Amino acid sequence: MLRKNVRLKNFDYSSYGAYFITVCSSQRRQLFGAIEDGRLVPTQLGEMLASHIEGIPKHQLGFDLGDMVIMPNHIHLLLTNYYDPSLSAAERAARKVVPVTTVVGLFKSGVTREWRKLIGDALFEVWQRGFYEHVVRSEEELYLCREYIQNNPRAWHLDRENAKRSGENELYKRIGGVLRN
Repeated sequence: MLRKNVRLKNFDYSSYGAYFITVCSSQRRQLFGAIEDGRLVPTQLGEMLASHIEGIPKHQLGFDLGDMVIMPNHIHLLLTNYYDPSLSAAERAARKVVPVTTVVGLFKSGVTREWRKLIGDALFEVWQRGFYEHVVRSEEELYLCREYIQNNPRAWHLDRENAKRSGENELYKRIGGVLRN
């Protein structure tokens, strides 16, 4: 099956800036926890996932983690590839700048490797192939991404992937029109 490429043409994904990332579990299974009273109650895998997310800035120099949320079957992150003015020109030149796609790939493989080792199943799939990213290009987009991330657990009852869905998610519809690459 041919996959649709959602990346911006001729865009350097190692550029400084903010990126809105969504990564889904394999087959959208609810592996990471359950939403109760608008908050995630994480599974053991969900707890591991949180630890790996929080470790991104430690393992990927030049990247900061902004808002993030873990949902039962997906995660949303705001990652920023930042310019560090405290570095000398030589240090900046020596810094290996990696694209955000590499950061997410390393994160996904790290979680998978640790989980497979813990459960003893070398074939267990944690992640759906690929992920969605949006290059944040304005303050308005950044605000919408943050609002969406912060409200996502409280809107779980409206999510298309929730078997107990009880309506339409208006915020999802609103930002869907704005956050297209």
